[in-house]
Amino acid sequence: KQWYQRRVRGTSDEVYLSAIASWLSVLLPMLEPYLYKYGGPIIMVQVENEYGSYGCDHEYMYIMYNMFSNILGKDVVYFTTDGPGLVKCGSRPELDTLTTIDFGIGYNASKTFQKLRAYQAHGLLVNSEFYTG
Repeated sequence: KQWYQRRVRGTSDEVYLSAIASWLSVLLPMLEPYLYKYGGPIIMVQVENEYGSYGCDHEYMYIMYNMFSNILGKDVVYFTTDGPGLVKCGSRPELDTLTTIDFGIGYNASKTFQKLRAYQAHGLLVNSEFYTG
């Protein structure tokens, strides 16, 4: 057997979801006092990273959001990020998450942010991972 087995993130993987729930139940309470709402330096919390690269299971995104918000509360700025062509699967603005995008110096920022607007009609335009080369 290989020492590493890649797991696909999604609602069909109960082992993965259980491990994430276990980890977040330890990690998030330790971070909570440092949230901006309590005067701390953590201004935003990322729910998923480039999920659009792995799948398009919207139920999974709901589960992840609920794991975070059940511990930290709904009054936190949650966000997701995806590449320009993958925002559809990673974006869940109906959950009050900020959808962000990542791109680098080879992209036209105006055109790339137009792609983001297709999934988030209002709100901030944020490149949460700018690639310098």
